[in-house]
Amino acid sequence: MGFIFYATYYTIPKFSFASDSLVKVLQTKGWIESNFQSQEIYYLGKKLDPNFNFLLVQTIISTKGEKIGPFPFANTLITTPFVWIGHPEWILYLSAFFLVHT
Repeated sequence: MGFIFYATYYTIPKFSFASDSLVKVLQTKGWIESNFQSQEIYYLGKKLDPNFNFLLVQTIISTKGEKIGPFPFANTLITTPFVWIGHPEWILYLSAFFLVHT
């Protein structure tokens, strides 16, 4: 078990994510930035591109008309502490923990 955490620590991506991980972080960041009121995906270019035409992530329109990511809201709840404290890369530790304990 120690090896998994050691390997994860030294291979953790500080500034690079696979697209699925990035979308999960953007979903969570959007929820945090809206003061936990909206599930709309976080997009820095929203003022210039309100229709999300240039966002390279596929979104879904919710019943409220928000552009949301494809992952369940439960994922947002799980990843919120990591994004809120500014360390979304630590999500990998959570994945490693569940890998070891399943």
